[in-house]
Amino acid sequence: MRTTYLEAGRPVTVLARWRPPSKTDPAPACPPWLHWHGPSGTAPRNVAIRRADGSAAVRPFRGLRKPT
Repeated sequence: MRTTYLEAGRPVTVLARWRPPSKTDPAPACPPWLHWHGPSGTAPRNVAIRRADGSAAVRPFRGLRKPT
């Protein structure tokens, strides 16, 4: 399911969200050169979005707002 949010007042479609691992679906093995940051050892909450002009980007979820 794709969801529409607002980025600086312009609509964007979220194509893929960050999903935390669970007991039934654990995260894949991490390569030794990749280090998670933060006290809890989790990844940043990034999302893949598609803007109205058709461009795609990966950005932090923080700052996206639900349309009213």
